[in-house]
Amino acid sequence: MVPPPRDTPGMVEVTSTTPLAVLFYNFKKNSDVVKYEHLSELTKRIAPLLDAGGSVTLIGMASRTGPEGFNIRLSRSRAANMLGALARIVGDRGKSARAALGVSEGSANAARAGDAAGVENPRFRAVSITAWLSADPPDPQLPDGYADIDVSDLPNTTVGHFMDPGAVIEGGVSTAVSIAELISEAAWIGVAAEFFPILDGVFLIVGLIWTFKEADDLAHFNGWAGAFAQAWQDMASTYSDKKLDPHHPETWPAIPKPSPHFQYNVPDSALNASDQAARAGMREGVEAAYKAVQNLELNPKDLKVPKTGEVIKGTGKVTLWWMYQARKGDVYGAVMESINKKLHEKGKGDYPLH
Repeated sequence: MVPPPRDTPGMVEVTSTTPLAVLFYNFKKNSDVVKYEHLSELTKRIAPLLDAGGSVTLIGMASRTGPEGFNIRLSRSRAANMLGALARIVGDRGKSARAALGVSEGSANAARAGDAAGVENPRFRAVSITAWLSADPPDPQLPDGYADIDVSDLPNTTVGHFMDPGAVIEGGVSTAVSIAELISEAAWIGVAAEFFPILDGVFLIVGLIWTFKEADDLAHFNGWAGAFAQAWQDMASTYSDKKLDPHHPETWPAIPKPSPHFQYNVPDSALNASDQAARAGMREGVEAAYKAVQNLELNPKDLKVPKTGEVIKGTGKVTLWWMYQARKGDVYGAVMESINKKLHEKGKGDYPLH
């Protein structure tokens, strides 16, 4: 019988000395259990500061795997469990020390560190603890240098106070992140309401032939539709960060001009007539998508945040960001759903047409 794999030890790294910031990482995947090595370092580095009249800020984190909602809950629980472990270590004076708790999603921190979505990195299965001798909890010093978390927004308690992990709320996040969290997949309907007229106008400009008589016409349309959807995906990926503030898109990167994704790296002259028609359609589809987004920059549409009713000016950049958040990155699928809806209205099947 093969024994189960041994769990790896908890890891610790001092990321700042003024104030003291320590990263307690390598939590077990999908677990909030504080490891022995973490307890040892809490006793050695953090507890003495609290027993001497200091304070502490704890920020829970998670890696870029798993649904973000689960990661946030896991981050909260890790931070709360670290506070509970600290409470069992410190003396009476340490128990009365003030503590602030919050979370910083693994996707945000790991993304800044260069991790791709779906990458498992033990460094972000962690809790970052910042402590000093002042009675007021310090601003958190996160390991990637990102410190845009206002400690005044974090839930505040004392170290000795019982903390229910489920009661630890996410604090220190910008309005943009709050809005991004409120945009559910169902919110795509609100975006699509503005998106369908764009498709109508583009179809009209393209002069789409709905009664395909020639194979080249079909190839042209399939090339156009696929490239149109892919161009939206390529542009939206520039605005994937949930922390972007949709109230100030003027600070965001410029809208990138997409290019068609040709299957073969050969000149048009080397292709048969049907493949040439497909390429022509792809070029037109990419250009149509880019023009549609640029038009939204000049003529933004109002977008309403579900649950709050807040209205945001839907410029081209904001619409791309909104689509990415609403569909959890699958902008191509969202646009293709709109194209298929138009095809169904014309009595056609789903893309690609045959």
